Amino acid sequence: MVSTTAPSGAKETCSGFSALADEIKLNILAYACTHHEPVKPEQWLPGLNVFAHQTPWTTNRFNTVYRDSARENGRLPAALAAVDLISTNRDINNLVDGESLFYKHNDFKFSTMKSMLIYLVSLTAKRRNAIETITVTWDSVDAASGFAILSKCNGLRSLSLDITLLARKFETGIMSAPGIDNLMSLRGLDSLKLIYGDVGGWNLVHEVIVGNRNHAQVTIELLQEFREEVAKFEQEIIKVVTSQTKNDSRISDEDIKLAIERAGVNSRDDELQKIIKPYALLSTNSSNNSAQTNKLSTGPGVPAETNPWAPWTRETYPW
Repeated sequence: MVSTTAPSGAKETCSGFSALADEIKLNILAYACTHHEPVKPEQWLPGLNVFAHQTPWTTNRFNTVYRDSARENGRLPAALAAVDLISTNRDINNLVDGESLFYKHNDFKFSTMKSMLIYLVSLTAKRRNAIETITVTWDSVDAASGFAILSKCNGLRSLSLDITLLARKFETGIMSAPGIDNLMSLRGLDSLKLIYGDVGGWNLVHEVIVGNRNHAQVTIELLQEFREEVAKFEQEIIKVVTSQTKNDSRISDEDIKLAIERAGVNSRDDELQKIIKPYALLSTNSSNNSAQTNKLSTGPGVPAETNPWAPWTRETYPW
């Protein structure tokens, strides 16, 4: 017969941890919540304000939405250790969530402006304001709204922008890149970096020098000229966004309203909810969306309502 009671050693360990000073507990828990690589939020299912790590939902040719289980062998990805950690006991829950350790001590990386927009709109203000480092691909779809919502990240210190998709803008005018006005309206950052690839396969340098400017190949001289061109563009942005404080941001309420509309999810932030009426979650949408809801699946051929991991989307520590 298998005992369901915790081993005495486990009880002693838990008791020993509880006896520690809060400062020591926080140091230990911060280490436990920190992933060695960037956390990559991807919306769990369309319309929902909960998230998976790194793996987006997919659709088939019949427009059915599929989602793999949140857990593998009963475990969430290592990047989401904090989600399981807070279920250990109330003391740990209060410390991890109360200090927003997961958000404060991890770097966040987004493959598109839209994925960043959805995630940041979904968070409570406290959690969003705890995020200090973000990397995002600068694309043309939701750049203006993506940069606008960054003005609501009061704790944001470091922003890295992958400019790989802006190749054509180096010919038509990089200062007309999508969303540039809202980016240049941000204030109070400590650092900003423009990142891109310049070796191997398809990369920004090859696309601009060979593809756009019709050179036969990328020479050392041409590469150096392009790097200087990017560095100049980067410095123009840095000069503006690192000046003054977050309170001096030039982003308007209209820009924020548009950003929330573009996200299309319920926000847990009371301030954002005051700006615009919250969007209904997909699960509570009107009958007009019932057909789409019926096509949701969280596993191959398995309807969401019967999938054993579907309840993860309703965990109390929304991710």
